[in-house]
Amino acid sequence: MPKWTQINNILLLTTASNVDEQRHLIECLNVLKSENKQLTTVCYVPQKHTKAEKWQSLPTVQYLYNDQTDLFQKPYFLPMGKFDLLINITDIQTFPLSYISLYADALCRAGAETEKPYLYDLMIKGCNDKHLLFNNIIHYIKTFNQ
Repeated sequence: MPKWTQINNILLLTTASNVDEQRHLIECLNVLKSENKQLTTVCYVPQKHTKAEKWQSLPTVQYLYNDQTDLFQKPYFLPMGKFDLLINITDIQTFPLSYISLYADALCRAGAETEKPYLYDLMIKGCNDKHLLFNNIIHYIKTFNQ
């Protein structure tokens, strides 16, 4: 587990299906930016024709829709670069983000506890709230290896 001070590049994975989740995503982005972290964000929106189109698009967020995946929901792209930390704050497992979690070039992975296969180095148990999950991940990484 890297020290928080040694983490520079973060890949943040999340889902968004309503405006409240969009607001939460903005809060997470602001927290990480205030810590001077380089951030790449992939936000999975299952259907392109949802309320997400009405949201203010964020320039730092790359949206992933179902039509950007193949028959098995494997995304046609992986985020480019090497990441010190991957944070997946989805409250339910989705195949596209699980695939990215597994194959992205990240030194350390953090997310909610999953059934096998275990995708993360740091898994938070019993968090079905994205805000709490995000805060717990940041808290534990900051307190580990001080």
